[in-house]
Amino acid sequence: MLLLAAFLLGLKAPQLQPVNDEVTYEGDIKHIIENTCIVRGCHDGTVLPELDTYKKVKAERRMIARRIQSRVAPMPPRHATKNLSDDERQLIIDWIVADCPEE
Repeated sequence: MLLLAAFLLGLKAPQLQPVNDEVTYEGDIKHIIENTCIVRGCHDGTVLPELDTYKKVKAERRMIARRIQSRVAPMPPRHATKNLSDDERQLIIDWIVADCPEE
């Protein structure tokens, strides 16, 4: 809402700053994606986008950031058996803001 207001008023949006700037795909994100997103019937190839490799996850980073923060169409969906903790959501955002380091 604040970003929309800033846009409408012609103000610059605040720059996101990572809480943890040492997050990597291999060290932090891969485990979260494997245990939350690549589960039977979800982003294991059953539902697009597939999120089973670093390249695929990085390519979908903008969509991932939107969906894990969405109140309207969240990911994982509310009925999922495994959901993201606030810390996991923050790690993913930090990783994206840090330009998605692999290792």
